[in-house]
Amino acid sequence: MRKTGLAIVAAAVIAVPAFAEADQTFSGAGQRNTLDCDGGSLRVEGASNELSIAGGCTALEVEGASNIIQVDMAPGGTITLVGASNRIRWSAPKGAKVKVQATGAGNQVLRAN
Repeated sequence: MRKTGLAIVAAAVIAVPAFAEADQTFSGAGQRNTLDCDGGSLRVEGASNELSIAGGCTALEVEGASNIIQVDMAPGGTITLVGASNRIRWSAPKGAKVKVQATGAGNQVLRAN
């Protein structure tokens, strides 16, 4: 009976969905950089950065202030923004849509193409 109880607990642990972590993380302040999502996800933390991101991001998470970001998104990708005065311009293949969730004051998230 003890083995059965352990099997049930193990099955319950496996069935619980976990939040996905970003494939890559960029942290900085006042930096200019070019990054590549390489078809994965990217988390940006910091302030006053100017970033150009290629590679069809499936998810972009930004936490900070006054960042200027140009990003290439994969169709159906997600942009999550928490902070203030960030400007994000995203592009994706023609007709593709991206989900945007923005929290904070003075943020702009616009399609570039």
